[in-house]
Amino acid sequence: MDVATAALADAMHTAAVNGNIQEVQNVLAQVSEMQLSVASDTLIRSTAMLAAVRTGRAELVEFLLRCKVCPNTPDDEGQTPLIIAAAEDHLQIVNLLLQFDCSVNTPGMGGGTALFHAAYYGSDRALVALLAAPGCDISFANEEGETPLHAAVKRGHAITVSILLEAGCARDAVDHDGDNAVHVAVIERRGDIVNILLAAGCDPTITNLNNRCAFTTALNDTHNDDIVYLMAVHNNLT
Repeated sequence: MDVATAALADAMHTAAVNGNIQEVQNVLAQVSEMQLSVASDTLIRSTAMLAAVRTGRAELVEFLLRCKVCPNTPDDEGQTPLIIAAAEDHLQIVNLLLQFDCSVNTPGMGGGTALFHAAYYGSDRALVALLAAPGCDISFANEEGETPLHAAVKRGHAITVSILLEAGCARDAVDHDGDNAVHVAVIERRGDIVNILLAAGCDPTITNLNNRCAFTTALNDTHNDDIVYLMAVHNNLT
């Protein structure tokens, strides 16, 4: 990165973090006048967008979108503005990005989409907004084969799990270990979520790569007596 680009990017970041739209506008004007390379121009503009999203500056985000700053340029870790906004549950920003045709299914670091990150962090307002977006893939799997349902179960977000199930996610999708959501709930010792999954019709008999179903997984955990009983009742084994 050349000195001029670095200085402008730094000035842009400071202005965006402070929510100073006038200063952001001034930096954008300088960028246009200097006729920088496409890479440098994109870097400076995306610096503003990413900083505005991270700090929840919805007014600035809207200004940048109207200035045609790309809403899909990721940060150094591969996270897009939509992923960041979803993880932080910045509902207004999520809606703005979707309104300006932000790509809803673009995966970030680890292959998780914005919906995956919303599920992982229990960002339920953002989750509902994303589910309503045209083309949103509710069961898009990350690099480990984990879907948003897996993420919500793993993190213990019972309400998020219910929202995804009611929205029609793939209830019995398995990750690269062959575990479905019931396996994950058992492993995480979340009896409340096991109950939700079983009531929604998730299959506790699916076997993973270790040839264990969720029930046998529970039986092999000496601290899972409550879940063993719950699943036994469900399977009419008591």
